Amino acid sequence: GFTIVFAMTAVLGMADIVVHWFVHEPVPHRSAPEATVWQRVKAPLRSRDFVWLTLAMGVWAAALALPGYSNSQGLPGFFCVVYLKEGFGANYSQASWIVIASAVGTVLAAPRLGHFIDRHGARWVLQRIMLVAPVFTLLWLAVPGKTWTLPWLGTFPLAVVLMSAASLITGGLFGSAVLCQYRLSQALTPMMGRTVAMAVHWSGVGIIGSLGALAGGWIKDVVGPEWLPAWFPGGAPVSYFQVLIVLQAALIWVVALPLLRRIERDAEPAF
Repeated sequence: GFTIVFAMTAVLGMADIVVHWFVHEPVPHRSAPEATVWQRVKAPLRSRDFVWLTLAMGVWAAALALPGYSNSQGLPGFFCVVYLKEGFGANYSQASWIVIASAVGTVLAAPRLGHFIDRHGARWVLQRIMLVAPVFTLLWLAVPGKTWTLPWLGTFPLAVVLMSAASLITGGLFGSAVLCQYRLSQALTPMMGRTVAMAVHWSGVGIIGSLGALAGGWIKDVVGPEWLPAWFPGGAPVSYFQVLIVLQAALIWVVALPLLRRIERDAEPAF
C-alpha cells in the first residue's frame, strides 16, 4: 500500500515540476557581486520584522508538528492517524477521513480568507487564525469513545466523525495561514537579495519546526498510559496525544502569537 502511495506521489511531484516550467518568472534584482555569502545571509536579519516573522512562523510550524500536522497545508498527520488507530480501533481508511476533510476545508475556506488577506492584510488575518485555530484542535480532548454503525459504512468510531467535522475548519484555517506566510515573507524581504532572504526565512522556519516533530516523538515514547490513568467525559482515555494537543495550543497562544504581534509592518492590502 505504501509503495503504491509513494509511486503516485512521485508522479504528481514530477507533474508539478512540468507545470512550473510554464510559470512566468520575473527578472530578479541581482545582488552586489562583491557581497559574500555570509553577508547576503545576514542582510535580511537586519530587519526586525523579518526576524519576528521567521521566529513566529517557526514556532507555529513546531506547534503544528507536535501532533503531526503538516505545516504546508495543515493536514492531520502521523500521530493523528496513529492515535485514532491505537485509541479507537479505526482502520486506515477511516482515519483518512480527517485528512480528506481537512483538504476539503482548505479548498472551501482559502479563497474566502484570501479575500480577507487582500482587504485587511496578512498579519491581521494570521493573528486571528492563530487565536481561533487551536480551539478546534482542542476538540481532540473531547472525542467520544463510542462507535456508530451505519448501512454500507459499517461500524466506525465516533471520534472519526467529530474530528472530521473539526478538520473542515482547521484545514481551512491552517491552509490559509500558509497564504498569510507567503504574503508576509514577500512583503518583509527586500527586492535586492530576495532569493537568499526567502531561503533564510524558510530554512529558519524548517529548523525550528523540526524541533516540534522531535519533541512530539519524544513525548510519544516517554508518556505511557500508566502516567495518565484518567478518562475524559466523552469516554476516551487521556494519552500522550492529549499532551501534544495541549502543548500545541500553548505554543501558539503563548509564543507564536505574541511574536507575530511584534511585527510592525504588514503586507499592503490589495484594495
